[in-house]
Amino acid sequence: MRRVGIIGCGVMGSAIARTLHDKGVVYDVDPERARALAKGTKFNVVETLEAAVKESDLLLLAVKPQTLPSIYPALVQAGSKDKRWISIAAGVSTLTLAENLGTTEIVRFMPNIAARYGYSVTAVAAHREARAELLEEAKRIALGFGHVHVLDERLFDGFTAISGSAVAFIIKFLDSLAQGGTDEGIAYPLSLTIATQTAESAVTLIKESGLQPQDLISRVSSAGGTTVEGIKALIDGNLQATVGDAVKKTAQRSRELEKEAANHTKRK
Repeated sequence: MRRVGIIGCGVMGSAIARTLHDKGVVYDVDPERARALAKGTKFNVVETLEAAVKESDLLLLAVKPQTLPSIYPALVQAGSKDKRWISIAAGVSTLTLAENLGTTEIVRFMPNIAARYGYSVTAVAAHREARAELLEEAKRIALGFGHVHVLDERLFDGFTAISGSAVAFIIKFLDSLAQGGTDEGIAYPLSLTIATQTAESAVTLIKESGLQPQDLISRVSSAGGTTVEGIKALIDGNLQATVGDAVKKTAQRSRELEKEAANHTKRK
């Protein structure tokens, strides 16, 4: 039976840990946070990074990217080269992780914040020399907190832009819809509920109809009707260009952060 070690008990690390049914250990620089995660699970709290590594065979690295360079030495000292790793550190490539952990048995996750509710959309990529069994194991873990897409790691920046960061984009759009409803006299809480339910309707249409978005828009839009006027306003406001620019800038920033992480590690 595998023993899982969780390093980092923040929002994402905790969300993933609570979907696991393994025995294992948790470590965080804040012991209270580690104890809060361990409560009600099969995980025990350990007081050091070294103990987390030594008592586990599969480890989840759930720390901030800028924290990694300072903890690599302790992980290596504890025997990182003999362990399997899953990292959710944004912008830190499997190549960088392998160079610093001394092993290629590494998988990278890019989840989104909905993991805590079991609705994450997660990109998964394995180091090119990792065993296939590790990738399959990682996929099963990721399926425990949502949808999974195995991607070439070079696509992670684009994925971040249309999933990880786009959660906030979509919430902002729904907030804007709700504010518009409020301007028309519907109280904001009710307006937000209606907008959210309508978003679920739209997603269901895309998933179940088999039609392309433009075909669905045409079906909703009657000549001279209300939807046509609203779509005109979105076109006049350059919605598609604005969203495309948001995706482009998000992906570019993701690439910059990855370079910064690699350069920072080299300086160390």
